[in-house]
Amino acid sequence: MPLIRGGDVRDNLPKARGSEAARGQTGVWTRMPEAGFADEDMRSAIRSGAVEWQRHVLERMAERGIRRSEVLGILLEGERIEEYPSDTPYPSALFLGWAHQRPLHVVVAYSVARRTAYIITAYEPDLTHFDGDFKTRKRADHEPPSS
Repeated sequence: MPLIRGGDVRDNLPKARGSEAARGQTGVWTRMPEAGFADEDMRSAIRSGAVEWQRHVLERMAERGIRRSEVLGILLEGERIEEYPSDTPYPSALFLGWAHQRPLHVVVAYSVARRTAYIITAYEPDLTHFDGDFKTRKRADHEPPSS
């Protein structure tokens, strides 16, 4: 398992948006645009131990019964299902994976310059917000708020 640096890096990460997952700057959910970061670069950073965990995500993971090893496994082997290239200070993405037969979503930001992955959140998606594949948001989640 890679060495994991702890600490509170909230000032260096995209702010949390929505109840569980990140939203693009425009408020519209995006899927797999060209910009962002390469999965292999982020995975290489994780394998080398260049991972930062926010205190908030560690607290929520403990509440939800999600282990660090599960999160890292999903980022190393899971599927990128959404990308948020406009997030600042670093682009982020949502990954889907399975841990002990339950689906998990992990949002990670990645700094190309620092070659560091920042774990934003991890949670078990629900059928209220996602279709049965746990990749596709239900229609109401795709639509912008009415004016």
